[in-house]
Amino acid sequence: SYGNAGLTVASGFTNNGAIELTDVGSSYGATLTVTAGTLTNAAGGTFTALAGAGGGRTLAAALDNQGLVTANGPLTIGATSAAHTNSGTLDATGANLTLNQGGTGPSFTNTGTVTIGAGRTWTISGGTFTQQTGAVLNGGGALTVVSATANFNTAFTLGALTLNSATANFATNLSTAALALTLSSATVNGPGTLTNAPGQTLALYYSTITTAVTNQGTVLVSTPGNVFSGAFTAAAGALLHLEVNGSYGGAGLTVASGFTNNGAIELTDVGGGYGATLTVTAGTLTNAAGGTFTA
Repeated sequence: SYGNAGLTVASGFTNNGAIELTDVGSSYGATLTVTAGTLTNAAGGTFTALAGAGGGRTLAAALDNQGLVTANGPLTIGATSAAHTNSGTLDATGANLTLNQGGTGPSFTNTGTVTIGAGRTWTISGGTFTQQTGAVLNGGGALTVVSATANFNTAFTLGALTLNSATANFATNLSTAALALTLSSATVNGPGTLTNAPGQTLALYYSTITTAVTNQGTVLVSTPGNVFSGAFTAAAGALLHLEVNGSYGGAGLTVASGFTNNGAIELTDVGGGYGATLTVTAGTLTNAAGGTFTA
């Protein structure tokens, strides 16, 4: 009857009670805006995006969460030049979560717990995301980082990680044992190493990995311009598959240093007569006694 619901609070405040965003009767949105300062969700405070009738839920504020934030309906958090922090619990098991960061130096720092449920996605657009040592990032869901920098200072457990026009810095070693990893116009840096586990697929589109890579599963290269500038290890049973798709032109992977192939390397194309090229800049590609290289 009234359209969207909205409240603007001029100055930052501390929530020691409960804040709920919802709708009834129709899928209209509910928005809480804090014009200046920070919304501090205290240790005993709760902030809940309820499912309601399916409308959007928006928090337009810098958030300092020390309590519980729950997304039972799709929740978007965003404020210009905001420094968000989470030392409490952010629960996105019931719906998708979106963090839009713009302006000057926007950031989100997690020292607490963030849970992304199976079938749910946390999308971070712009700015910087930092997963501090000792923090928890878990659940069977997906994290998608778009045009942002993600710093992972501790291990995490998710179902999928997608980096799109993003940079990820890993201080700890990363294994894809339970993780679907997709890199699109992305850069991955160490000092932590990357191990693509058996049965898993690492998908590359126009991306660069500067740290050491061990492939025990499948590396799928679908575009030109992919680079491994660190050491590359191709284990027995692993597959490096360059598959050109006409939508992207040729497929290409450049490996900076010579390596030994103990698995399988395949160069092919689908949908058009484009080329597939594997380049080793320095050193030798040794195709070991048990290795195969197939055009």
